[in-house]
Amino acid sequence: MKLPYKFYRNLFDFDHDKIAQNGHVDITLFDIKRSMLTVGQIPWNKGVPLEILKWKIKIIEAHINALESSVKIKNIKYLESTEKVTISFYIGMTFAQLISEKLYNIKHLYHLNSHNDERFEINKLAKSPDLIGINEKSLGAKPFLIEAKGSSISQKKFPYARVEAATKQLDSVNNIKFTHNNNIYFKKDINKLVIATHPLKSEELITQIIDPVGEGELDIVVNSDVSLLNYYFTIMSLIENSKEEPSIYVINDIEFQISYIKDLNLYIGLSKKIYTILHNSFIIRYYENYLSVDGIYMESIEVLNRYDEQIDFIQRTNTTDDFSIGKDGVLLFSNLKDINK
Repeated sequence: MKLPYKFYRNLFDFDHDKIAQNGHVDITLFDIKRSMLTVGQIPWNKGVPLEILKWKIKIIEAHINALESSVKIKNIKYLESTEKVTISFYIGMTFAQLISEKLYNIKHLYHLNSHNDERFEINKLAKSPDLIGINEKSLGAKPFLIEAKGSSISQKKFPYARVEAATKQLDSVNNIKFTHNNNIYFKKDINKLVIATHPLKSEELITQIIDPVGEGELDIVVNSDVSLLNYYFTIMSLIENSKEEPSIYVINDIEFQISYIKDLNLYIGLSKKIYTILHNSFIIRYYENYLSVDGIYMESIEVLNRYDEQIDFIQRTNTTDDFSIGKDGVLLFSNLKDINK
């Protein structure tokens, strides 16, 4: 199915409907579920509880209508206004993650949380953007700051006031430093995007992408190794704590460590090489609650970059809606026959 998007070069163009690019990304229902399970994770030391993950999956099943040619929202009229806020939040975050992966080749998005968060250092208290990531395949690497916005209200266009507020949060950042290479990226090198998703009057979901221009004062330091471990922590926890013995499956010459998660009625997998790189760090953090992560980011990125073409091929040739593989090496599917590719 297709998720359409419109790209605007700046806030003025968005306000005056001057579209720089129309397009779409191809996604499956399980792409949406996979994104829901990984986006915005914060560092819970024991992984997100199964009850919460089950609830997130049920949100998708209750409110997303996956058609052959489009993605539609459903059952919103049965919700109270405060309940709609929750759905809007997850629409914004989930589809921002998918757009980031499919359009900008970002393998990992980290949810910025400046309060007592070991993943980040931020030089002052202020509102920061939602998500941060980096495209490591680009020449010299490209850092991205993303403000994710969502709405469950059917409308012709995302509200200008909310997009304007989002651009101000993006504009608050002056520079970013990633600890895996100690490079400092200043505002001219940082890609800043508002990714706003909402249903049209037809209930079909559409995404608007706005590239704001501005300057800020926040300096952000991203601990690459800690951020990466926390990104995968819930997936690792599900595989490690599965009641069934994990299995190894090969898809397009990539080995995956796979477990059936009965409570979710899903198979969840992770590239075996990534699983092996993270395993010791995960065990130490999970059981002993301290960090031992040096070097895991670069090791993982080197593996994932080598897998890019293979994963792209699997995504392009997938013919079932009950299957998803991400550029982060995470696999999600409903039936073992779906992985015989």
